[in-house]
Amino acid sequence: MRKSCLALLLLALFVLPAYAEPLEQLPDLAGTVYWPEGTDAESAVYVYTYAYPQVAGEGEAVEAINKSFADLVADSLEFDVSRRGEEIADTSAQSRTDITYRVTANDGEYFSLLVLSDSTVEGQRFVSVKAQVFSLDTGKAGHQVTLPYLLGILEDDSDDDWLRDRQTQRAEEIIRMLILDEIESRRTQGEAIPEEIDEELLAYDFYPEEDFYYDGETGSVVFFLQPFLNGADMAPDDFYTFAFDAEEILDEM
Repeated sequence: MRKSCLALLLLALFVLPAYAEPLEQLPDLAGTVYWPEGTDAESAVYVYTYAYPQVAGEGEAVEAINKSFADLVADSLEFDVSRRGEEIADTSAQSRTDITYRVTANDGEYFSLLVLSDSTVEGQRFVSVKAQVFSLDTGKAGHQVTLPYLLGILEDDSDDDWLRDRQTQRAEEIIRMLILDEIESRRTQGEAIPEEIDEELLAYDFYPEEDFYYDGETGSVVFFLQPFLNGADMAPDDFYTFAFDAEEILDEM
């Protein structure tokens, strides 16, 4: 009975209403900053470029999404750029960071995106990926969606800390198990996934409650491993993804 109720909750999340409309995207919130102040593209020790989405319209969701990225840019420009620039010891070659994004869902229910940070500092390249999933539902408009809420196993406004932590932990255990099974299946089919990606690595270097996004085309939750886990043979801006639909996850709950 409990599983049936969970299934109905999750299906309600993933079935889009007929009136759902995607958000209209405006020109990106984008720019380039050179450090130290007063330098340019040629003379700068550190170059920081960024691009984040902005959306048109009115209402709580639009305001929250635009404000989220505006605040992120403001914090980065006020604190991160100068701190990173001051940490650069070898100034013989220019260091830089490029922030780009890819929208993974814009279906009237969720606005989801991946943000890629690609830095080359003192000749070393560092690539990281973050995801953000915003709810466009009137009850939670503009809220960033947590994994238990997206899976339908917990109300996002629940004030029961023990239950929230327990459901999050349970979801994480299930996701890690499903990904390990998927990895073994891919290896059997000939995909060269590094042997270092195992249960221990997933326990310490993969965070299911953060490393996921919503795929609007397939209606699935997609988990990803950070690029540095991919091994030396893969491009540093490539990363493994694992998509699961509602039934796959609920079957293990």
